[in-house]
Amino acid sequence: MIFLEQWKNAKKAYETATGQHKPSEKGKFLGFTYNKSSGIEAALHAVDIALAKKDVEGGNRALRQFKETVEQYFPTIKKLTKEIGDAARAGTKGKVKDANLLDVQIEQLIGALLQIGKQIQAQLDGLAKDKK
Repeated sequence: MIFLEQWKNAKKAYETATGQHKPSEKGKFLGFTYNKSSGIEAALHAVDIALAKKDVEGGNRALRQFKETVEQYFPTIKKLTKEIGDAARAGTKGKVKDANLLDVQIEQLIGALLQIGKQIQAQLDGLAKDKK
């Protein structure tokens, strides 16, 4: 569960530094508002399982799913971070008081996702090479 753990650590660092949960879209069900899942944890869980089994095909499928999920999440995270940052700059709402800190932290969160993707690819390449 190495990659799932890396993502959880990156999220925790973001949340600790900003005082907020990672940006996520909101959903509504029966009048209750909730944070929609980005799907990243589920995708990384699948990657970790495939790698633990040394399943290259399963790992490649899981990596594709992870990449698709991240690509879908990037516009969301950028949009919501801009809204939070704009509100912080205007002093109108939210816990974030330092919009520049938010910008730095969100770039670190995105960087963590990109780095995780590269590490997964490297491990899959190594497994594929070992199978030859």
